[in-house]
Amino acid sequence: MIKLRLFQIFFPIAGRLPILFYALAWFISLLIWWLTPQLRKRIKQNLSPIYEAALTKPRKSGSEVIRNVVNYYVDLAAMPYRDFEKFNRTSVTYADDSAFNFQQVVEAKSAIIMSGHIGNPEIALTALHNAGREWLEIVEPLSEPMDEFLSGIRSHTGARVATNSLKGARTALKELRNGGIVAIVADRNMTEKGVCVSVFNKHINLPAGPWQLARESRATVFPTFCHRGKWGSTKIFFDEPLQIPYTSNKDEDIKIAAQAWATIWASHLKTQPTQWTVLENFWENHRCG
Repeated sequence: MIKLRLFQIFFPIAGRLPILFYALAWFISLLIWWLTPQLRKRIKQNLSPIYEAALTKPRKSGSEVIRNVVNYYVDLAAMPYRDFEKFNRTSVTYADDSAFNFQQVVEAKSAIIMSGHIGNPEIALTALHNAGREWLEIVEPLSEPMDEFLSGIRSHTGARVATNSLKGARTALKELRNGGIVAIVADRNMTEKGVCVSVFNKHINLPAGPWQLARESRATVFPTFCHRGKWGSTKIFFDEPLQIPYTSNKDEDIKIAAQAWATIWASHLKTQPTQWTVLENFWENHRCG
């Protein structure tokens, strides 16, 4: 309840003054970085395999990860006050063939936008609103008052929200069968079972649920990632769409599709490692095989 109360006080202020709070995020992140040695250790452990795979030296400070977490909450706070048509015109750019792939999402009869905790993937969804499409966003469950508060914030982008649960999965399947769009963040497995994939010479469990949903609905999966720029600007990557196999071997179909997505996800981690806003001991908590 304390966290919810802080959000209720902080969000209206930060939402009206996002530029100021993006600037303050630098100071806040440094303060948290130096006051939380255990968090520093986890962030360094998370980044280490990525830097090794990219053959680059680690950044001097993982406080950038914390800064991007703070920036994400400033993004959320700004949602009720932001003119998204203007924002998409002035602060959003599309990478490579992303504009073409985005148009495929807009025209798709059923589509799953599959992202990870890189930058702020919710920014990409606001372009759907400008294109006249609605979507269902699946989010990690929190306490009921916090879920209600954040769902109200997200509704300002045009999103409808369901939690990652059995009820949420049924709602998402119905949405897809009716030709809709579902958005999922798929790089943290919140259940006991998952699908084992390989990235950065590590074997990790990703959630199997999104791929079960894709297979059951026959929806096209669009890997979508956002790279954060300065002062809240964003570069959006709508990568080449994936179609999950549909054979007699359900588990293998899911594994093939999850691995294909994980390879794309890993390529974005390589280029933007400190924008990956996962603060748990990821490689240990999600390891498999």
